Amino acid sequence: MNKYYWINIPDSPIFYIIPEDELLKNNKLSTKERIINNPILSINLNSEKSWYQKYKHYYDKLNREDIINLFI
Repeated sequence: MNKYYWINIPDSPIFYIIPEDELLKNNKLSTKERIINNPILSINLNSEKSWYQKYKHYYDKLNREDIINLFI
């Protein structure tokens, strides 16, 4: 089963939908308890080269097809 994490950025139009396996691969999730580790909370919004940038979305510019394609 695939699991996804919706990460909201407070006071920002940005959010991320990141697959669990990507969080595990990047050591951002504990395999034991499935708890997000603190480093994921330090997302650099200005970094376009980070591994998580391909999961970035905007509330004010929702692209439903991109989001749907994550789950296919």
